[in-house]
Amino acid sequence: MSTCPHSGRRPVMARLVPLLAATSALVVSAACAGGGGDGGTTPTTPGGGGGTTPPTVQSVVVSPPSLVLRVGGSQTLSASPRTAAGAEVTGKAISWSSGAPALATVNAAGVVTAVATGTVTITATVDGITGAAAVTVTPVPVAAVAVTPSSASLRVGGTVTLAATARDSAGGTLAGRPVTWSSSAPSVATVSMAGLVTAVAAGTATLSATVEGIAGTAALTVTSVPVASVDVTPSRAGVSVGGTLVLSATARDAAGAALAAPPVTWSSSTPAVATVSSTGAVTGVSTGTATMTATVDGVRGQSVITVLPAQPSCGTRPVLTSPLVDPAALQVVTQIGMVGGGNTSLVGRSYAFPTAAQTGVRLPLLAPAALRVLGLGHYMPQGAPAGYVPDWSMYVDFGCGLTMELYHVKDLPAGLKAVTDTTIVSSSAWQLLAVPVPLEAGAPMGWYLRGTGSIAFDVVLYDTTVVNRFENQARHTAHFRNLLNVTCPWAAFAPALRDQYPARIGDGTGVRSPGAGCGTVERDVPGTPAGHWFQQATVPATWGLSKVGPYGDPLPIALSADSTVHVGHIGATNDLRVSRNNSTWRNPATIPTAWCYAGDVGGWLWLRMNSRTQMDAAYGASGSCPAAFPAAGFMAYYR
Repeated sequence: MSTCPHSGRRPVMARLVPLLAATSALVVSAACAGGGGDGGTTPTTPGGGGGTTPPTVQSVVVSPPSLVLRVGGSQTLSASPRTAAGAEVTGKAISWSSGAPALATVNAAGVVTAVATGTVTITATVDGITGAAAVTVTPVPVAAVAVTPSSASLRVGGTVTLAATARDSAGGTLAGRPVTWSSSAPSVATVSMAGLVTAVAAGTATLSATVEGIAGTAALTVTSVPVASVDVTPSRAGVSVGGTLVLSATARDAAGAALAAPPVTWSSSTPAVATVSSTGAVTGVSTGTATMTATVDGVRGQSVITVLPAQPSCGTRPVLTSPLVDPAALQVVTQIGMVGGGNTSLVGRSYAFPTAAQTGVRLPLLAPAALRVLGLGHYMPQGAPAGYVPDWSMYVDFGCGLTMELYHVKDLPAGLKAVTDTTIVSSSAWQLLAVPVPLEAGAPMGWYLRGTGSIAFDVVLYDTTVVNRFENQARHTAHFRNLLNVTCPWAAFAPALRDQYPARIGDGTGVRSPGAGCGTVERDVPGTPAGHWFQQATVPATWGLSKVGPYGDPLPIALSADSTVHVGHIGATNDLRVSRNNSTWRNPATIPTAWCYAGDVGGWLWLRMNSRTQMDAAYGASGSCPAAFPAAGFMAYYR
């Protein structure tokens, strides 16, 4: 009897009772195969020799270890399980995962697909052991920028909104890429960061949209709008012999809209009485009347100029010794240099608010010093409520370059009514009297009546010895000259009255601000946002207030008597206010670079100084200030 293969022992079945030969052979084979019993062998481990264990994975190497993909691209990673000695282990299952599937995904075969820009870790796991590769996803580069429409035609003053689409090399659209807009000829057409194009003057311009250094363009042709009428302001005025007065002309289309900066030709009907320069500056030559004509594209507008005798040489500067109005009858008077006039500009007037006890009372307005009444006007503001008493405007001269304007005067003495036109018009502009009317100090000039829709009257004082300075003096000389010589009216009174009127300085709600100064319109603080800002860098030949979207022109920024920051002509309400207890309050005159105001009312406003004469403004109608100045959607302003 033979032994079992691979064993030195005799087969177990040899010790059994002999059986049939054929059966014995079968039993012996079974015993060898089983290896059991008291002398069996150790089972063999698959994949190794008898008595060995499988290799242990100690590391996983992912190749390549780092990868750069563009959005939408893909690449396959491989993973190699290794022993402690670095030998590769085969036959192992590999599990793949992405640390940020929103940036890149990976499938079971190790194929990585880029989804969005950023950096993500891709991990391969084998028997609980991990290896990783760093994947950086970059945006698809911009190959072209398409601007629509690619060409447009506008008349001066018209607008069109352009759209820019960034595309990749295959022509696919790339969304969410910031666009920077520019105009090759801002004097012909401007473009906002939102792609809004505004036609400024006749000519051609190329509008460019730039995305990541790649530009697309649109061609624009601007044509002039036919002139239907020309308005000359003022339509009637007076000037002394040797004195000067600057007229302005506004060309309008058939709908009455102002046309931007057309060339104007000026002429005088009687140069021996008054001459007029090419810029509209009238000079009195001799007493009499002359008509100044402004011609634009053959259409004319006129102003009648009365030349008065030259003022006598100035001796002692006038002092206002009599009360204009009883100070005890006033609740507040307001500063000058504040944001007013419908919250569209800095104003050079102070408002006098009688107390509630004066309602329905004829409050006398008296000549505060010897004066001459030079001009009167009778008007009713547009949209005045029912029962509103018509107003008078008045222009008086104290001599030596000191003049005063009054508005919302409710009644005049009979002697003044007799020398002027009593027709009620909608404009508050006064008309010069043919012969000035002298009044002595303390004489009645008129009466004020607090009542329906009327709670204050206006006081404007001009002093030619005072010249308020602005960063762009030429702009104010041409279009805001009423601010150049304006001064605090209450400071011109004799000391006893000078103490009473400023003590009542406050705001239009009737709240006084103890210790507040009378203010000044000299509010352009170089290198800061404080002052007057405009949407055009150059001084236009004509002027009109503009409101395009949330941004207005001009943009005044100033402090009121209670130190509230007022920003006018911004947003839907035309007024953003930041009180002293607001966490974003800061005096605009102390902001050298950038600042964001979150208004108590009016939204938020980011201001960014670029130079002494150029500033960017970004506005939001609600919410808090963004963390940084917005990359798009802002407006450039100039001084």
